[in-house]
Amino acid sequence: MKGVTYELMRKRIARTAVGPTTLRNMKGTDGKRDELFLFFDSMPLTNIDGSNFSEQLDRFTGELSKIFGGNWGAARKSINLFFRDILYCEKTRSELKFDLLESCLECPLDSYTMKGVIKDGKLDLKAPSVSKLNSALSTEFQKHARTIARKRSTYPVHLDLFYYLADRGVSTKP
Repeated sequence: MKGVTYELMRKRIARTAVGPTTLRNMKGTDGKRDELFLFFDSMPLTNIDGSNFSEQLDRFTGELSKIFGGNWGAARKSINLFFRDILYCEKTRSELKFDLLESCLECPLDSYTMKGVIKDGKLDLKAPSVSKLNSALSTEFQKHARTIARKRSTYPVHLDLFYYLADRGVSTKP
């Protein structure tokens, strides 16, 4: 892959992980795609490890939330999608050692994943809109996502594959 660098792949992932419809109708996100790309491009990802992952994820979420006019849920969803796609690309996963972070990565929360977590976790909750998510509510969903993922012999970051595909009638059975 002569001439194709990790940085180019990272920039591509930054521009594709959060598609044009991902943040549709979310307060504070209109017209912010270029700022989102610049934010992702400037994230210091080489310093993240399992021991400080939660703190850095919270810090990144707070910073992006400011760009999104205080929309914490949209910021967290965007970052989790970006991290998931870095993990799914062999070159960036290897360069950034995201294989070591796989167990730390969160389930990207959206209407599909929250409904799936509620159903599989047999929770008495109503799925809020992503814009209504806050740290406490997200933590609650992530706690249940971790339990569900463990039962499926996987990690929370992968649950959106199950829920997204199942919502579209695609079998997720091996």
